[in-house]
This record gives sequence, C-alpha cells and structure tokens, in this order.
Amino acid sequence: MTLSILIAGLMMMLAVGPSLAAEKDIMTPRVSPKEIEIARALKNPLPQTSKTIAKGKKVYQGKGSCVLCHGVDGRGTGMGAPSLDPSPRNFHRPGFWRHRTDGELFWTIKNGSFGTGMVAYGGFLTDEEIWAVITYEHTFADSMEQGKGMGDVGSDDRPMRPHEGGCCQMPEQSPKKKSKP
Repeated sequence: MTLSILIAGLMMMLAVGPSLAAEKDIMTPRVSPKEIEIARALKNPLPQTSKTIAKGKKVYQGKGSCVLCHGVDGRGTGMGAPSLDPSPRNFHRPGFWRHRTDGELFWTIKNGSFGTGMVAYGGFLTDEEIWAVITYEHTFADSMEQGKGMGDVGSDDRPMRPHEGGCCQMPEQSPKKKSKP
C-alpha cells in the first residue's frame, strides 16, 4: 500500500510539471475556516520525548512519505517540491511556527490542504503517527516559539502582514539592529 501511495504521489508531481514555485501564503491557515477553532484546540497527546521524535522521524521519512516534498531537512526542498505550486512548507521558518498550533498541523496532515499538493493522510496514518510526525517536525524549528494560531487580525486589531515585525523572515534575513553612536 505504501508503494502505491508513493507511486501515485510521484505521478501527480510529474503531471503537474516543474514550477519551482515559492512558498506562498505562509500566514494563511490551511485549515477550513469552519473548523479552524476546533483544530486550534487540539493538543498533542504524545510526550515530547526522544522516543516520540524517533517514531515521528521514521514515519516522516518512510510510511508518511513527508520527505518526498518537505525534504530530509524539512525546508520544503524534497524531490517532489519543484513540481508543486505552492511549494511545500519550510519548517525552518519562524513565522510558520509562530502562527500555527499543533492542532492546525494535525488537521492539515489528516485532511489535506485544498489548493496545494498536500494530500489527506487520515486514511493512511493513525492519529498517533500524525502526532509523532508533528513532534519530529518541531526538531526543525530549533528554538522557535510555538504559536497560538494565526487569527484574522494582528495584535493591534489590524490585519497581520508577513513583513510586519519580521516574524516570517528567516533568522539570517532579519533586519539588523542599528548600533547606537
């Protein structure tokens, strides 16, 4: 069964053709608006242990086939990534972790993401395997703070923009502080 899913995924990627698309809409939740609050309330029931991380890594690199699109290093540069538009999520982006809950990630893995190459794995992976993958994905984030989920507005009731506050810039792209004379 694993082989058939991998073959189907590869055929889908080849049919789309190479696009080298950039990651788009990092601030847009992938969860259905009707289910966003339910998804955000979901909590990872697994302990954050090396055993859980090892299980998540095994699923990420094997049965779950996450590695095909998200890459071994979680940067969204797997062998299937060039043919996807938008490109797969980069789990090293600070903005991704600041504006997503584990529940949102769980919902997206289980149900897929409309308009992207992210297919639903709910019929293929158990809930425990999905939670383990999420625990493993956190290892790509270094010391990034887990978010509470991205709302419709920023902290001052204005719509949040990706460039405001540098929240979605990679650490090496963050604006440098000006030194005082």
